[in-house]
Amino acid sequence: MLHHILFILIVLILIEVNATSNNQSRTSPSSNKVEFISGNTKTQVIILDVDNTLYNEAELKATHGFGIEDQITKRTYAYGEKYYNISKVECDEMYFKYGSTAEGIRHMLISQKKSVTEIKDTLRQYYNEVFDGIDMSCLLLSSDMKNSNTGYNHDKHSKERQILRSLLQSSEVPIYLASNSPKGHVLKVIKALGLSHINFEGIITPDSARDTEITDEVYPTKNNPSSFYHPILQKYDTDLHNIWLLDDSSKNTIKAADVGIQGIQINGNEGQSLLRAISYTKGHMTLNDYQFSDVQYLQSKNQIDLVSINKDVWENLLLHLSKILQDSASSTLRIVDLGAGLLSMLQLILEGGGGKRSLVDSLLSLKQINEIEYIAYESNARLRGGCWDRLYKMGFIGTENDNQDEHMFVKNDAGIKIVVKLRVKNFTSDVIEAKTKPDLLIGCCFADLFEPNDLSAKIFKFLRHCTTGGGIDSFVTGDTETLLYFPITFAGTTQFVPPKPCFGLGKKVIPSDSLVFQVYAQSLISQHGHNLDPQKIVDSFSNSESKLLARGSSAWYIDPESSTYLWETLMFFFTSSTGPMMSHWDFKGWVERARNEQPSIHVLNEDLLFSLSGHSTKADETKSNSISESILVEEIMFNSPYNVSKVSYPRDTNELKPGQVEGKGMPCGTKYICFSLIIILTVFFLLYHSESRMFLNL
Repeated sequence: MLHHILFILIVLILIEVNATSNNQSRTSPSSNKVEFISGNTKTQVIILDVDNTLYNEAELKATHGFGIEDQITKRTYAYGEKYYNISKVECDEMYFKYGSTAEGIRHMLISQKKSVTEIKDTLRQYYNEVFDGIDMSCLLLSSDMKNSNTGYNHDKHSKERQILRSLLQSSEVPIYLASNSPKGHVLKVIKALGLSHINFEGIITPDSARDTEITDEVYPTKNNPSSFYHPILQKYDTDLHNIWLLDDSSKNTIKAADVGIQGIQINGNEGQSLLRAISYTKGHMTLNDYQFSDVQYLQSKNQIDLVSINKDVWENLLLHLSKILQDSASSTLRIVDLGAGLLSMLQLILEGGGGKRSLVDSLLSLKQINEIEYIAYESNARLRGGCWDRLYKMGFIGTENDNQDEHMFVKNDAGIKIVVKLRVKNFTSDVIEAKTKPDLLIGCCFADLFEPNDLSAKIFKFLRHCTTGGGIDSFVTGDTETLLYFPITFAGTTQFVPPKPCFGLGKKVIPSDSLVFQVYAQSLISQHGHNLDPQKIVDSFSNSESKLLARGSSAWYIDPESSTYLWETLMFFFTSSTGPMMSHWDFKGWVERARNEQPSIHVLNEDLLFSLSGHSTKADETKSNSISESILVEEIMFNSPYNVSKVSYPRDTNELKPGQVEGKGMPCGTKYICFSLIIILTVFFLLYHSESRMFLNL
């Protein structure tokens, strides 16, 4: 009988090995047919304009009050008036007609039959007087810029700079800089932007382009493409190479087309973002109807957030908030939104949605509450109009306010006065007064954008957590409790459904989806400073005597048909962040495959709810110690057919709620041993019955 058992065990092992082998073979090419091939076999060459292309002039002016091109324009006006009595209007006419005022001055001098030497001396004087002394400080990432975190956008400018550096540094194609400004100006710009270490193939400017004795080629600009781009056209045949010009001026891209250079307009109302345009030239994405918009992105994301926010954690929030209000002597509920975006959390609080009831409905029984004060921080000025639109649609009326950084709106809902204070600034540059300490802090899609310890430090500083109290009275009475709610906290896992394996042979191997998203996660950590482990956030606040009240899954399920814009935006994020880090793979093929297959995107998030208490009494410390020893349980939620979710939260008692059944988990090794024992016992059972039947048959 023993040899029967050994034989069956060997067969089982062989079956398992064969199954594993078959499973692995599913991740390898099953045929030699290549389905995803890069579209154009021509070698790529990229030419980047500098001013208002490597940076966004409109954003500089909105943030600093001045920009680079703004200074160039004002200095050009002064030069034209000083030497040629040319008005501002005439300078602008030259710019629009010839692409630059310098080119207009050249044509004016040619019409006056000036000699080549006179034209050259005049243009040299123009470039020196206009560009010498341009203030580049607006290009530097100051501490204020680095701290401009929002609910969807942490350190936006710094992140874009890092992505741009990675794209340029890892580029396998030659990249040139080309500007109508002099070379000295270009070098100052790339230094201020932190791009000096990039090994550009060359820098093409009027003073570095080909200079001959032909009059119209003295200091040539992009208006004379055959002369200006001569060094590039001499090196690269347009029949064998795709030469791309990425420029903010449509006039320059049109002129470049005359010599076989393809153009993409950057920035402005009609232009693409630089990152997207570079990714397009490298074949990582398409230039379809999609255009990135802060407002449209947040609108599409808010729809997914509303459904994804964990209902149980939300109910926990309403329950604990009600208890705080019942114990409070104040008749005002104060809420602070740390990264408001388009005020989606305000709408959820007041109106509910996604299967979740509103906060106002849960407070109707608390008659002493007659006012809600909602302070919303959003430093992105481009979202201001979107916030106002949402407030007006919700029935709010704007009121006058002496504070220029704050816009106030008021409305009445179910007998409760609601006051919204929209502050166009960063919460880290503000401090809440002790007398107006909030009952609730919210940060949707927010907590994972910070290093956990830095996050807790910023929030405690904002609350004056470590600067108020400490006297006899504060020790006896304790400090008021504040709830901290972090919905949609990225848990580090992104995937396509269904996922695809590696595909191809040799140097044209398309990476697997899992590998791409592993690299994407690495880029979020290394390039953007994101934290992808919610447990680190929990640990950080727990170390500061904060209590985790509830925790649950809030995964995104993004369908390419019903959530097209969000799907396209995430593809933009994936390609711009991951592409530079996958130069040894056929990343273009991966993008093409994803666009052909149109998989849904699943992103794992968690909702976290904390209680931030101040100074505690001995009784509070005892209670805190007992809570810290509570068991963290995981509850399986059967939402609908084929839809199961999991909610994690600390349980302070051993009592089960109605409808709950408790199951104890076991270590992985124990599970394996138990599984093996079950197999062996099953084999014994089968053999026993088999031999019994054989004996009876005999």
